[in-house]
Amino acid sequence: GGGSKLDRRVNPRPDDAVYGQSFKRKPMQMDACPRCHHTNGRTRVRTYPTLLTWLSVLALLLLFWPLAWVPLVWSKFKTTDHMCVKCNSIVGTVEPLSDCCEKRK
Repeated sequence: GGGSKLDRRVNPRPDDAVYGQSFKRKPMQMDACPRCHHTNGRTRVRTYPTLLTWLSVLALLLLFWPLAWVPLVWSKFKTTDHMCVKCNSIVGTVEPLSDCCEKRK
């Protein structure tokens, strides 16, 4: 069933290229959910720390401890999942540091 609990076996991380969309860190408009086919909905985002986030904290602890907290509050150091608001399926993912060096248009 649906619900708010995410199950990676039921909702695997999709390859962004498959859906032809470039995902950012904020909710976005999607044409249709690939799982439930809900159309013209906005995605819901969930951002959370990963192993890379915690390794960054550890590295900053060793190099310059007063800034060790930065990866925990800066979303670019975390993973962001885009989910369908109707079925809670993950429709896109932004990996940590994948958008740190892109130029603004």
